[in-house]
Amino acid sequence: RYSNGRFHIHTWVPDFMEKAYLPANGDGCTFKSRDGSVVLSVSGSYMIPGQNIDDAYGRETDPTITYKARGGNWYVTSGIKNGNVYYKKKFFGTKVYASLYFAYPVRDRENYDWINAVLDAHFISEDRDWGQEILWAGLGWIDFWFTEEDQVWRMKWEWTNQTMYLHYM
Repeated sequence: RYSNGRFHIHTWVPDFMEKAYLPANGDGCTFKSRDGSVVLSVSGSYMIPGQNIDDAYGRETDPTITYKARGGNWYVTSGIKNGNVYYKKKFFGTKVYASLYFAYPVRDRENYDWINAVLDAHFISEDRDWGQEILWAGLGWIDFWFTEEDQVWRMKWEWTNQTMYLHYM
């Protein structure tokens, strides 16, 4: 399971996948199979004024899309591109949007197609007002606080060599 504390997004991660990339800004994580042929990427971002699900869904016009569905605050696209099956899901909240991307070789569909349904069911975005405020950002660390149900939490993120550490303070 992967949980992102910055944007409060969560998903199931298949056992055969390993962390391949953890960005320094804490916006998500990319996982890969040992041979690199299967990729799972999860990320979040703050909403930009004017950004909305209608426009984003309307821009999903890639001719490789074979499946497209939409709910009130989410949409899914899937298809085949460059020899890979891909599955994308996006959530749009009031403050955050979250993205999930899963891709695997077409030749291995029988091994991985079932994972799309599991990812769909377990990809969660908690778009709440966390009161997050960046206090200081410098080389090598970010110090921030957020409030949750009348509790104040202060944390410090440090990263070195693409490894991020969380310190509760």
